[in-house]
Amino acid sequence: MRDTSGGVTRWRRSVVLAAPAGLAVAGMAAAMLQGALAANLSLTNVPFTLSSKTVAAPGGIAAALTTVDTGKNTTATSVGIPKAGLDGICVHAAQKIGLPVVGDLGTWSLNISSPEAKTPLTTGELASGKGLQANKLVLDAQAVKAARAKLNASE
Repeated sequence: MRDTSGGVTRWRRSVVLAAPAGLAVAGMAAAMLQGALAANLSLTNVPFTLSSKTVAAPGGIAAALTTVDTGKNTTATSVGIPKAGLDGICVHAAQKIGLPVVGDLGTWSLNISSPEAKTPLTTGELASGKGLQANKLVLDAQAVKAARAKLNASE
């Protein structure tokens, strides 16, 4: 007799196992979009660009310049913000991917953005909780560029 059970995909059983996992992923994605579940982004040793239309930091901003000994004495900047309100944020990172046997797979990009408010949010609105909120934000950079910065401790 021949065994007919080998090599056959049992779709009903697969769906029974995959459906709860798919529902859990969809639920977590919905919770992140509504702000009920926090998302953490960590980019290590990958150059990235971070830009924001408006930033409000009611707790202040701490910055430190350090010299990193890489043979060329590179200057690095560390910026820490305990609590920040952001409007129109965009993060872009690109990295070349290559495998030893296969070779170069090309450049892969990650873009994360939140839309700007229809009318620009004031620093007071951002500080009160409107817009995208970030806690314990730490940025380490080798290059920092500000197109326009307004530092006003009274707002």
